[in-house]
Amino acid sequence: MSTTRFVPLVLALTACGGNAEPSASPSSSAATTPATPVTTPTVPAAPPPAITRCTLGAPRVVVRDRGGAEVVVGSRAVAVVHRARRRTDREAGQCEAPRAAHVAPIALPADGFAALPVNPICFYNHEEETGYWYDGGTAHVDVAEDRGDLYASTCSNVLSVDNRSGEDSVSCSVAVLGPAPTSVPGASISTDATFVAGDVRIGTSFTRVGDAGFFAYAFGNTDPEGGEVFALVMKDGRATATERLGRAPSAIDLDDPDHFSMTATSAEGGGIVFEHGATRTPHRVRTTLDANGVRTVLPASVTVTPPGPPELATTTDRSDRSVPASVRLVRAGVPSAIVGLDPAVATFGSDFAQLQDRLVLVWSEGTGRTTKIRAAIVDTSQSAIVGPVVEVSTPGVEAGYGSVGVYDSNVVVAWDERVGDHWDIRAAPLSCR
Repeated sequence: MSTTRFVPLVLALTACGGNAEPSASPSSSAATTPATPVTTPTVPAAPPPAITRCTLGAPRVVVRDRGGAEVVVGSRAVAVVHRARRRTDREAGQCEAPRAAHVAPIALPADGFAALPVNPICFYNHEEETGYWYDGGTAHVDVAEDRGDLYASTCSNVLSVDNRSGEDSVSCSVAVLGPAPTSVPGASISTDATFVAGDVRIGTSFTRVGDAGFFAYAFGNTDPEGGEVFALVMKDGRATATERLGRAPSAIDLDDPDHFSMTATSAEGGGIVFEHGATRTPHRVRTTLDANGVRTVLPASVTVTPPGPPELATTTDRSDRSVPASVRLVRAGVPSAIVGLDPAVATFGSDFAQLQDRLVLVWSEGTGRTTKIRAAIVDTSQSAIVGPVVEVSTPGVEAGYGSVGVYDSNVVVAWDERVGDHWDIRAAPLSCR
C-alpha cells in the first residue's frame, strides 16, 4: 500500500509592475521618501545525500512456527503479519490462524513484539458417527499504514455445520495500533452467508480517498453464487459500515492481489467510486458512494481497460532452466538484470520498499539448506546495487521469505529462519544512509 504525503508549499508574493511612484519635489522631506525594499534571494534547499548503504540492527524474535512475514511500518509501531506454516488439520486438533499479526514499538526493543489479540484464533469441535457436523472458527488479520498510523483489521468467522451445509457468520473490526490497540468507534461489520463444505475466504484492502480511509472486505466461499463485499468508511476518528457493494467471485483466492483486487477512487462531489473483481481482467463490479459511505449507485458490472504493469516491480526470472533463477528489476513492464547480484547463484523471493529516490531490496539467495536473506540499496536508474550487501539472516542457517517495510526513515526487515526443528520469524531495523 502506498501513502500520499502532503508537504506545505509557501509562496512568496512580490508586487511588480503598475504605475511608477511620482518623483519627489525639491521641498519633500527625505524622511517621507519610501524605502526601497530589499529582496533576499532564496537559496534552494540542498537535496538529501544519496543513500548508499544500510546497517543491520539487533534481530528480534517475532513468533515461532509461523511463516510468510509481511512488514508494515508506521511512525510509532511496526507490525508483522504472518501465516500458518501448515494447513489446519481438524482431525489432528491443530489450531493455526490463517493470518495473524504481532506488533512492537518502532524502536524494536528486546521482547517487544506482542500478539495482536484475536478471539477466537480458531477452534473445531463436535464430530459424531451419526452425521458430519461441527462448530468452528478462524481469524484473519491484516494491517494497513495511513499517514503514519497503523490500522489492524481483525475478522473472525464462526461456522455451524450439519451434514456439510450450514451457516457461516463473519464479523470484522478495526483498531489503531500504538502502545495498546484502540478500537475505532463504529468500525465493525458482520454478515451471514450459507456455504457449501468450505471455509470462508477473506480479502481486505485499504485506500485513502480524500479525507476518508476506505477499508474494503470481500467474504467468499465455494457457493457458486459467490460471496459478499462490504466496506468501512473511516472519517474524523469514526467509521461507518456500508451496504453490500456486490458479490465476490467464488473459488478464488481473495487474499491474493494477483487474483483479486479492490480499488477506491475519488468521485465528483467528494464521493467514492469502488470497483472489485478478478485482477487483470476487463470485468469489474462498480458502485458509487457519497463522502459518508452511503451507496448512491447500485453495484453493476462494467468493462474497463485492464491495468497496465506497475511503474516499478521485481520478479524472478526462471525462463532458462540451465542457469540459476535471478531477481530482475521491472520498470514499466520491462525487466532488467540487477548489477551486483551474482548470476551464478540463485536469487528469488524478493521484496522492496522505496526510500527517497532509491530502493531497499531484500531477497533470498542460494538453494535448500544454504538459502539466506540479504539486502542492499538499489539505484533504479542504473538497475544496480550501490554500496555493500547486508547479510540479514544468521550466517550458515537456512532462511527465507524476506520482507521489508519503510515509513519516513524507519526501515524494518523480517524473515523466516530455521532454529533446530522449528522456524522463527525474526525482524530487525535497517539504518540506511
